[in-house]
Amino acid sequence: MLITNSTSGSSARKNHRMRVMEQALARADLDGVPKAAADFGIAEAILDSVRENARLAHEVVALLHSPALSFAQRFTKQVKSKD
Repeated sequence: MLITNSTSGSSARKNHRMRVMEQALARADLDGVPKAAADFGIAEAILDSVRENARLAHEVVALLHSPALSFAQRFTKQVKSKD
């Protein structure tokens, strides 16, 4: 009898759900949200929400790596060091 740790099972399920969602997002870019949602059995509203959140996260990452933010961070450090 094989005894498994429930944590590893839930981790595997989470990883599977993440892979499925990534595939659904890629398909939504190609075929549109309604078709991708139907193909993957995901509610359109959920897929659309995840897609929007992914887009916003991508924008935040781009902002964090922008030269303007680097300047602002350096400027803030200089101001704090003078206090």
